[in-house]
Amino acid sequence: DGYAMASDRPAYAYSAKATFVPSAQENAIREALRSVNAEIVEGPSALGVYVLAFEDAEALNSGVEALRARTGVFESVQAN
Repeated sequence: DGYAMASDRPAYAYSAKATFVPSAQENAIREALRSVNAEIVEGPSALGVYVLAFEDAEALNSGVEALRARTGVFESVQAN
């Protein structure tokens, strides 16, 4: 336990997929993510989807709701 191959991709137990409004400014994105203690861990995919990691289930649930409310920054946010 506690060891993994350097080439292994980490599994994020509490994650969400998100897309940003095309006109969203980087500082607004950073501020929104900081406000819910989320971190971009993957992306963007070919479709512009990012994966956000959260600390635990409670942070995931409250974070997804808070980020959805920021319609000027996020097009969509969906828990995995």
